[in-house]
Amino acid sequence: MLGYQKNISAVKGDTWGKIKNDAITKISFKEGYELAAWKLNDANGKALTDTDVFTKDTIVFVTSQSKYVTISLKGDSNVTFSSASLSADRGASFKTVKEKITGVTFKEGYQLAGWKLNDASGNDLKDTDTFEADTTIFAVSKKVITVTLTGDGKINFSQTSISVFKGSTWAEVKAKISAITNFEPSYTLDVWKLNDASGNDLKDTDTFEAYTTIFAVSKKVITVTLRGDSNVILSQTSTSVFEGSTWAEVKAKITGVTFKDGYQLDVWKLNDESGTNLSDDYIFNESATIYAVSREKKPIVITLAGDSNVNFLQTRIPVTEGSTWADVKTKISGVTFKDGYQLDVWKLNGANGAELQDTSKFDVATTIYAVSTPFTVTDGVIISCNDESLQTIVIPHKIHGKPVTAIGERAFAGCSDLAKVDLSKCINLTSIGGLAFKECWNLRTVDLSKCTNLDSIGDDAFNSCYKVKLIVATEAIKEKAKGRYIPDNCIYLSIYEEGGFYFTDSSKTVLIGIVDTNAKTAEIPASVTKIGARAFQECVDLRTVDLSNCTELNSIGDEAFSYCCKLNSVDFSACAKLTSIGNWAFYLCNELTSADLSACTNLASIEEFAFAGCNNLTKIDLSKCTNLTSIGESAFGGCTKAVITLPASITVIGGEAFGAESIEDSRCKEVKVPAAKKDLVTGEPCNYTGKVTEL
Repeated sequence: MLGYQKNISAVKGDTWGKIKNDAITKISFKEGYELAAWKLNDANGKALTDTDVFTKDTIVFVTSQSKYVTISLKGDSNVTFSSASLSADRGASFKTVKEKITGVTFKEGYQLAGWKLNDASGNDLKDTDTFEADTTIFAVSKKVITVTLTGDGKINFSQTSISVFKGSTWAEVKAKISAITNFEPSYTLDVWKLNDASGNDLKDTDTFEAYTTIFAVSKKVITVTLRGDSNVILSQTSTSVFEGSTWAEVKAKITGVTFKDGYQLDVWKLNDESGTNLSDDYIFNESATIYAVSREKKPIVITLAGDSNVNFLQTRIPVTEGSTWADVKTKISGVTFKDGYQLDVWKLNGANGAELQDTSKFDVATTIYAVSTPFTVTDGVIISCNDESLQTIVIPHKIHGKPVTAIGERAFAGCSDLAKVDLSKCINLTSIGGLAFKECWNLRTVDLSKCTNLDSIGDDAFNSCYKVKLIVATEAIKEKAKGRYIPDNCIYLSIYEEGGFYFTDSSKTVLIGIVDTNAKTAEIPASVTKIGARAFQECVDLRTVDLSNCTELNSIGDEAFSYCCKLNSVDFSACAKLTSIGNWAFYLCNELTSADLSACTNLASIEEFAFAGCNNLTKIDLSKCTNLTSIGESAFGGCTKAVITLPASITVIGGEAFGAESIEDSRCKEVKVPAAKKDLVTGEPCNYTGKVTEL
């Protein structure tokens, strides 16, 4: 650095931004050097910023740097450089540096593919990249192959071949060809093929790995001229199509044809109004004229119908042939709905017909069908259900023309008659709000099997839905459903219906419910190995359960028959493989008089409250259940008429299993037990104080 001046005066409290303007005028640099940075005290000091404040005498140290940087040139084994480096201005762009690179040669058959920073694995260099320090750049080469261009007699090439990199895709190659390809008048490109006219059509993803010939196939372009009678308005008078096009293909390109009021298209003819009617398979092999023949629109009648919640003051509307739904719906009046219902959508012909769109046209007499909805919906969110008497609800994919995306908070709360909700069509459903189904006491199934986008289920969404089973789409959604007043064992990934029962799948091994909850009898199929949780809960009319075919049954789930208050007979005679009876399984089945488990020789456990409250049960003989080891808490509590006989295998008896110690009218009438196991009955935690007979 030259022209160094030792001292610069400044006002105490000045910033470096103000002081440096004076400092710059006091220094100069040797040829080829420039300012690098201002430092505090010495070369190793803090770099000064414009906001730094000077409050005392200070040393400022100036560092310099060369104005130039060295660019080292390297490349792969196919690249040779006449010079290993070059010099460039510091801050020069790669575009400028490239212009200075000379003397680069390549092995025969190779060309430059690109430049990278540092080495072959570095970042690709862009023209806007700048060089602030000495740097290495690396030339990457690629093998070049020749693609020869040929074609039929209607195509000309300004050059007959092009060079491309080995591995190039057809999408990359054809981008280089378009500018050198010309066609004879009235011809255009149809397709490119490999090798010759009989070769495979080229696809954008095809790659070129060796010298290749490609073949251009042309197609003749013909003109179809449009004309029409005096009622036809043509904003389009011709269209260009390929030779060999069918009338179906040609008419798809005709858009600029309208008609005077009261008229519409009758038919298209060839040449003029006396020509042949055009059919979809007619082929155009040369330029032609087609003629639009109009006809006067006829009056037609639209008949109105709807579901049981819709009333009509008028059921027939006269309209003009060709009217659109946008026109027709303005003529509809006098449509009313049952209290709590409103219009959801109009459909063609019936409830299962296509949804009418504003552009739908009516060319013949037609019935349109009004579909009502009991739901209040805002932007795809069901806010409420306005008919609390509904027992089954199937929610469509769309309501008011918008996909259902959410069930709002308390939307169905208090719909106490509701037994089944089918949301399987709601593929856009993302959330179910808190308390959405609160106190839907009779709700048994909610089908979310197709709701793969369901992301959240609100707190207490199924509060007090004691009977419900949830069908979900994925394990992830199953996890979200847990803790929402639904036991884990009542959430399923699928439900299969057959023979009046619900199963988890078509194997029919796990029975999880009955279709007719008012049934008086249930004959369980032989295929069943497990009766799932809550399967028959609160089937208050159920009187008999026939398990006589269930030779493979191994478990009865929690609450499976709880609150079946008229159940008086269960046949266990074939259930030799039954190993467990779940918690509360027969709770409050207070008309059940006997449960013969003597055939259940593999029974290992009777869980908590399994038969609690069965106050007409008179006899439970478990003496032949030689594998029974465990009886849960209060399992027979409240069975005040029951005589219970226990096997020698018993090892665990839960608290108050045979009734409460201090409440006489909760205790079983008698417990018969092998002498060696008496303490299990009379001691802690069972504490049975009723009659005990030693065996």
